[in-house]
Amino acid sequence: MNFTTFLIAIVTFLSIPEMVFAQNINLNSGLVLYLPFNGNLLDSSGHDINGMSSGVSFVEDLLGNPGHACYFDGYDDFIDLGYSPLLKRYKSDFSLNVWLNLEDYSRSAGYIILSNRGNDTPFTGSAPSIEGYGNSTNTWGRPVLTVKGLGFSSWVFAEESLDLERWYMVTITFNFNQGQYNVGQVYVNCKLSNINQQMDDIIDPGATPTYIGYEPEITAPIEYHYKGRMDELRLYDRVLNQEEVEALYFQMKPIDLGLGADLISKCMDFPLTLSARMALIAIYGIMGVYTLL
Repeated sequence: MNFTTFLIAIVTFLSIPEMVFAQNINLNSGLVLYLPFNGNLLDSSGHDINGMSSGVSFVEDLLGNPGHACYFDGYDDFIDLGYSPLLKRYKSDFSLNVWLNLEDYSRSAGYIILSNRGNDTPFTGSAPSIEGYGNSTNTWGRPVLTVKGLGFSSWVFAEESLDLERWYMVTITFNFNQGQYNVGQVYVNCKLSNINQQMDDIIDPGATPTYIGYEPEITAPIEYHYKGRMDELRLYDRVLNQEEVEALYFQMKPIDLGLGADLISKCMDFPLTLSARMALIAIYGIMGVYTLL
């Protein structure tokens, strides 16, 4: 047994309890929509909620695969998912998980990620989005879940803003509690990052269609159109927990500490949790530094 294999064996042994727990994670449980954007808009959740393109194109994803992410031009590109009761998000838990790469910040209140809102007063439904320059908080680039609207909004914001031209995984969850204490949470790169949690109820949006990167109501300006790349969009009818969010993150993006793609790939080949992966990468890093002395 060589030294590298020995170290991997040690970390794996120490992580057995975590590995057993991780193996119980089922990322298909409660999945109602999954768009991997692998050159098409087909739903891989099994519910056949396929998207209809309005101008979107397919570009390189965060792993460098050509044609495996969607690009929105910020002007008239969007995806129409039509109406489905599964996408309604009313009086129920839900989670949205998606990879985003912003090309610019909106000059208005923000960019829409996934809209299921009507233009009643106040708005019905909900709209996960990214803050723009024109919002009332004088901040931009923060992921946000908005319930209601037109002066009646209830929000939950991330604490951090997304930089331009950089991939982030954004996870937004809503825990419906019969209107008594609904809880919204926002994760950025699998780290819980929200400022406030308590949210109002979602008003029934009726048979409102769902759109990606766009909101068609007359009150929504053109600047609401998303501008940038988007990949791996998932919608659940339940609240994802921390371990599940981490699992989704490491499916696509291993920790990069400048140690080299081959080394990181070795660390990601094992079914370890976040802490175990970081320990293994740290050991490899120490080994790399030692060889340079």
